Amino acid sequence: MDTDRKDIRLIALDIDGTLLDSTGHVPAENRLALEEATDRGILVAIATGRVLSSLPEEILSIRGLNYAITSNGARIFDLIKGQNVFSNCIAASSMPVIIEIARANHLQLEAFWEDRAYIDANLYRDIDERGSSYRRREYVLRTRHPFENLYDEMLARAGMIENINIFFDDPADGDNVRAMLADIPDVTLTSSLRNNVEIGGGTTSKSNAIAHLAAANGIAREQVMCFGDAPNDIAMIEYAGIGVAMGNAWGGTKDHADYVAETNDEAGVGKTIRRFCL
Repeated sequence: MDTDRKDIRLIALDIDGTLLDSTGHVPAENRLALEEATDRGILVAIATGRVLSSLPEEILSIRGLNYAITSNGARIFDLIKGQNVFSNCIAASSMPVIIEIARANHLQLEAFWEDRAYIDANLYRDIDERGSSYRRREYVLRTRHPFENLYDEMLARAGMIENINIFFDDPADGDNVRAMLADIPDVTLTSSLRNNVEIGGGTTSKSNAIAHLAAANGIAREQVMCFGDAPNDIAMIEYAGIGVAMGNAWGGTKDHADYVAETNDEAGVGKTIRRFCL
């Protein structure tokens, strides 16, 4: 790819491992590049597996930030108007099958609905007492709401569930968990961490949400730039006119990118925006 400036009108970017550095903060170079992009009329959308309520204020305070695509594409929130403008949740008919498998295999879950994250109480207590090797304890305790019987709560809200996370301590268990879930109808499976498998709706993805957002704003696919670091970012990286994988990307994500940026600790987002957009 050449390094001339491109006609980019929409930038969509993942948060963890992408916009945020390894300490969980936005590098100054990333913030400055994004704010200059919005000043020039480029739309900027966060595209994350997180729910809206768990987005850091440090990100929401980026000047001119337009949209938050959350729960791996299940929701689009217009940050300027302060309202949800798109929903694509897990089908109600899939929920009994998911819960049956979860009960039979004693899976520990998180589930997202109505822009909040809920967690199995046993998993919550375990993280509180022992911490976690792959997530910050403080983040989980601050953003998750525990239920003693999360399975029943999920069944009661069938049709409203945005995303389901299944966690395991050993990344090698991922293939086994995927095999358990492989035959569930009308869902998608992906991962944002080496230690999880995520369940979304049959057509739910970051790329689907970004395509909806681009069409709603009269933006061609070629005018979209997407950034990511994990398998749940691959579809949007492939969709974009310029698909960018971070230098720290994993799970084959780089193989699907048009361009590999510097790492998240080297402000790869800011450097790449400045290179192609500003």
